[in-house]
Amino acid sequence: MMTEHGPTAAPGERGEGTPLAEQPLDAILVQWQRAIWWSGVRPLLRRMIEAHLTMAESLVLRSLRLKPLTVAEAAAHLMLSHSAASRAIDRLVRDGYIAREENPDDRRQKRLTLAPQGTALVLALEGDISKGFHQLLADMSAGDREAMRTLMARTLAARARRLAATGCPHEQEATPLIADDF
Repeated sequence: MMTEHGPTAAPGERGEGTPLAEQPLDAILVQWQRAIWWSGVRPLLRRMIEAHLTMAESLVLRSLRLKPLTVAEAAAHLMLSHSAASRAIDRLVRDGYIAREENPDDRRQKRLTLAPQGTALVLALEGDISKGFHQLLADMSAGDREAMRTLMARTLAARARRLAATGCPHEQEATPLIADDF
């Protein structure tokens, strides 16, 4: 809601009528999550529906953008059984999004890689999120956008350090950052 003093919490929310700048972080995060949902996640989900992708299939594609995987590695990333992951992978191969080839390190395994159509779809999915986020930041000054970029980079670097310290391999692979950058 907008008042003469700037945006405030929506009716029925904690801090209703209080300017956002004066609200606690938890209250701001709730509104931030909504903004991200409507600006980026919702368009991403719309594209997934148009491509007939399940969330698991989307995650496989996005994981393959980082590096080739075996079926077992894909199953571990998704926290699915080998057979459930195989079904998702079979559909992605059938639809031309990924390629299955012999693993040069172990001929008993198949290595999964993104096909050109899969790369294009992943880039479009990621673009939907980025476009929405850029729309959120469009009304900010260049200085505020740079401050946001710096805070986001620091947050991601801290996350990478925490994941490295806790030894969470699948999340580490999804965080291709050098924690020493910040």
